[in-house]
Amino acid sequence: MNLWAATLEVDPIRVDFDDCAAYGLSADELVGQDYAPTQALADAVRESGADAMTVPSAALPGTYNLILFGVRVLNPFLRQPLTPEEVPTGHLTDAGRAPAEVAAHVRWFGAPHTAAEQWKTTGTYDLFDDPITTRW
Repeated sequence: MNLWAATLEVDPIRVDFDDCAAYGLSADELVGQDYAPTQALADAVRESGADAMTVPSAALPGTYNLILFGVRVLNPFLRQPLTPEEVPTGHLTDAGRAPAEVAAHVRWFGAPHTAAEQWKTTGTYDLFDDPITTRW
């Protein structure tokens, strides 16, 4: 996994468990194993003219993914972009991994999505609470 830092000016459409039905998805499909429903969601949001969207992470319950639409060109982080497509970026890691403290919170293939299950029961869910770092 590579990790990048980027500076973006986007106005993402937020799709969450509360409103995914408006796009024809259930909460389970929004964070499911089958990519087809979320690919159709991305197509619909992109076709609406949005430049980005945020959706619940299927892998780390209580967090969000930012999905960018359209062409982006990497630009050195401290250099001023000359075109709207240029995104100031910094490449932080090659073959990075999540901190050991986060691994216990990752949803593995076939496991229930704790945030979706909590939302179905209560109508809300807890955001991810970053664990305290145990190593320096």
